[in-house]
Amino acid sequence: AARYLVRTPPGSGAVEYVFTNSNFLVASTVQVNGGVRGDFHNSLFGANRDFAAVTLAFTEANRPRGELSFHDGSVFCCATLNEKDATIITSPLTLAFDDAEWRPSRANNADWTLAAPLSPYLVYEMRGKGVVFAPSTGVTYTIAAPLTGDGGLVVRGAGTVKLSAGAYAFSGVCRVEEGAIDLSAAGTLSNAKFGGAGTVKGA
Repeated sequence: AARYLVRTPPGSGAVEYVFTNSNFLVASTVQVNGGVRGDFHNSLFGANRDFAAVTLAFTEANRPRGELSFHDGSVFCCATLNEKDATIITSPLTLAFDDAEWRPSRANNADWTLAAPLSPYLVYEMRGKGVVFAPSTGVTYTIAAPLTGDGGLVVRGAGTVKLSAGAYAFSGVCRVEEGAIDLSAAGTLSNAKFGGAGTVKGA
């Protein structure tokens, strides 16, 4: 059964949840209802069984909108964002990252693809250091969704992060601390900035 991060009547304002040095844990699915603002400071968002990945779900009847912000060492354990179709999200809904890991599986040990959102209102925004991806050895994370904003991106772990065309839409520094980032399918990049001791492929 789904658990609701917030449930507000149509037309009401957003409800704000703040997590600091703590965990937000559910069985398997989180459904965003109405307006929501979630602030996660050094906190974990995931499943209550071994911190596994959850599904983030949206339905048109509940008008999902607002912002979920993960920063300062937070971990977003999520494998699937379930939109159903492009009409579900009709107001801005932002997932923002600043030095926070997106972990699609408990041990970062399975290939994974972040598909481009169906709705243009669903935005992945990089702030500060941006999102952290840490795939394990032999694992590839393929990012097909635009990563926007003036922040960066961090690659950790011994695996590979592969960016598809249009995914490199942020303006901050891409730090490859370990492993590799594969830009062979990313298209033409302008003013891209890189750091770290890892490998940059296809730039």
